[in-house]
Amino acid sequence: MSAAWGNGLVVPAAHLGPRPVLNWISLDLLVVDERYQRRVNERGVKLINKIVKEFAWSRFQPLVVTGPDASGDFPVIDGQHRLEACRRHPAVTEAPCWIVAASAVADQARAFVSVNKDRLGVTAINVFWARLAAGDPDAVWLRSICDQAGVQIGRVGTGRQPPLTTIALAGLL
Repeated sequence: MSAAWGNGLVVPAAHLGPRPVLNWISLDLLVVDERYQRRVNERGVKLINKIVKEFAWSRFQPLVVTGPDASGDFPVIDGQHRLEACRRHPAVTEAPCWIVAASAVADQARAFVSVNKDRLGVTAINVFWARLAAGDPDAVWLRSICDQAGVQIGRVGTGRQPPLTTIALAGLL
């Protein structure tokens, strides 16, 4: 086993739960439960507006929902900003949804916590290399400047870097 994967034996979960279903659901049937969902703040509004402005299905992650509930609605566990962007886009009437089994509010809230907490965030280094692969002009320019200066751009954003290597990209792009 590679040292990167740890030294201990990982025991897989014994019960996986019911398999989710992927389906397109009308926006009118999708609801946000404010008992465990965050309120949309100024940063959230900016994200929603960015999604609407740059909307493309190829960049849209399905919403995580459960349901239908007793009223026929599908509570959104993850994706309220994407849902709001869909609602604000005149050409979108339904959204792809990953429907999971979580009928009780407590189960929905636990799923919300897990989906939002148990993941690794993307670093500025990750974003730079993805932007470079996408041909983003600013990333290509920065790579060119670093190449001309004899400076390498690191692949890992932590730890000690070799000489003439930078990971200080956040302020440059």
